[in-house]
Amino acid sequence: MTRVLTWMITVLSFGTLIYRYRYKVLDLLTAVPYLRRWLIQQTMSVPYVRRKLVSNMFK
Repeated sequence: MTRVLTWMITVLSFGTLIYRYRYKVLDLLTAVPYLRRWLIQQTMSVPYVRRKLVSNMFK
């Protein structure tokens, strides 16, 4: 029980930190070319996001 509680608190605090500093984290990720390419590939593999982005590009 204690291990699960410790794990949940750790995940929650890590998630809170990422949410709080999400723009700084995104800037760090996009500063590295390999990570930027991977991030764009993963984002474009989601059909809804791809449709929205492509439709906005050709307006």
